[in-house]
Amino acid sequence: MRRQTICVDFDGVLHSYESGWKGASVIPDPPVPGAMQWLADLCDPLLGEDAMRVVVCSARASRPWGWWAIRRWLLRRLIEHFAAHTSLAYDIYDSIKVTSTKPAASVYVDDRAWRFDGVKFPTSVELRNHRPWCDHTKQRIV
Repeated sequence: MRRQTICVDFDGVLHSYESGWKGASVIPDPPVPGAMQWLADLCDPLLGEDAMRVVVCSARASRPWGWWAIRRWLLRRLIEHFAAHTSLAYDIYDSIKVTSTKPAASVYVDDRAWRFDGVKFPTSVELRNHRPWCDHTKQRIV
């Protein structure tokens, strides 16, 4: 049986992205609350066949130093979250793949996505006004 692949965007989903873009290798902000536990719930090795394959996808990872920065951030945050169980933090970390290209996946978790329901396409005004949850600028109405 093949495990489900879940593709997760980095900035705005795992990384809170409060400071905005500072460069591919600069990741200054904490995780979105609950993100580290959520990763553990998806890919905990104790789940066996029920564990999911988690792929973190980010444009940052297209630069070698950006890829390493994401990996370093994930490890540091997982160790902080699972301080009493660092071996679990390492197991979870080892199971997560980081890439800059969107893989085939069962589900994509992204703060900038628009959910298509198969019936109604978004209007150009809806698309122009769409903002991720972490964007604190005012929405434009056109």
